[in-house]
Amino acid sequence: MEVRYTNSAKRSLRRISANKAKSVIEGMKDVAQNPFATDNNRAPLQGVENGFRKRFGDLRVLYTVDTKVRILEVFKIGNRGEIYK
Repeated sequence: MEVRYTNSAKRSLRRISANKAKSVIEGMKDVAQNPFATDNNRAPLQGVENGFRKRFGDLRVLYTVDTKVRILEVFKIGNRGEIYK
């Protein structure tokens, strides 16, 4: 499955530290291998069809999964307090 990032997600990656950004990118590659695997750090998003939240320490990554075209799209990255606003 291919991982894509929206422009706003790319901007967010540039704003965080290099270590955290690398962790997010590698972690999302792992998620793309099996997007529906059981994971305590993953939860479905309410109001977003096929949307999920993945936790990376104090960061949250919001993404959608399209199984038909095999794309995992990351659309928002941010801190816990501001990500859901």
